[in-house]
Formats: sequence, C-alpha cells, structure tokens
Amino acid sequence: TIREYRDSDEAAVIELARELQAHEMAMNPYLKPPSEIGPAYLAEIRRWCAEADGILLVSGGPQGGTGYACLLALFPFLSLLASEGKDSEFAYQYALVADLVVTRSLRRRGIGTELLAECERLARLKGRDILRIGVMARNEEAHAAYRKFGFADRHYKLEKRLS
Repeated sequence: TIREYRDSDEAAVIELARELQAHEMAMNPYLKPPSEIGPAYLAEIRRWCAEADGILLVSGGPQGGTGYACLLALFPFLSLLASEGKDSEFAYQYALVADLVVTRSLRRRGIGTELLAECERLARLKGRDILRIGVMARNEEAHAAYRKFGFADRHYKLEKRLS
C-alpha cells in the first residue's frame, strides 16, 4: 500500500534515506555519510513539501518501511527561485520526484513503479503537465527503470575533478 507519511513512519523513512545515501555514495563521494542522515534530513524533506505543495509518500504496511517518494508539485519553489535567479529554466513550474527509494531486498517487485505512478497521479491532480526525476549518471539500473516508466532524458550535467 502507498499512503501519505505519518509521524510513526519516521524511523523507517530515515533508515530508507540512509540506505539511499549509502547507495549514492558509491557514485558520489562528496555526499554525507549515511550515519549523518537522520531527523534533520527528514525535517528538510517535510519543509520542501510545505513550500512546494509536496507530499511524502510511504509504501508498506502500518509502519511503512518498503520505500518512499517525495513529490514536489510546484517546482521550482520560491526559495529556490530567490537563490538561483529567474532564467529560462524557471519560466515554468513542474512536478519533481525529489527522492525515491525502495529497500534493496524488495527491489524489482514493482514498489518503485507504484510509488512513481502515485506521484504521477498526484502531479496531474495538482495541474502539472510535466513530471521530472533526477538520476545519477552511474545509476544505470534506476535510469533504465525511469525510462521504462516513460521518462526521457532531457538534460545532462557533466563534472570534471580538478584535483
């Protein structure tokens, strides 16, 4: 089942966020260690949701724990506009799946697809015509899953280490 986050989901969502962080650290060594992901990170996600007409979705039973997704329906939201400036990238708003994770032991069972489908449904209900999701270049498994769901490559950012 997929439902909106409840306070009783805190421990499960933090554990999932740590799992996501550990997975992404293998591709990006600049990230914080998973042990530093905790209640402050969850509070930040909830702040994003409050500012951007967002919702934190949880999959699983009464205590969640199989996965979560964060949908921001009004992206880019105003605090980002203020810090980034108003260039052509910000000429329109779209919905953004800011976080998506399914616990490793339950991947490839359709949970991520169900979370994405609910994000899409809610984005449409909130009047969005565009849904975006980011993926790290080396995360080929997630990239393939998102393309299978119907996402298309739109933009690439390249990086070069100088030291």
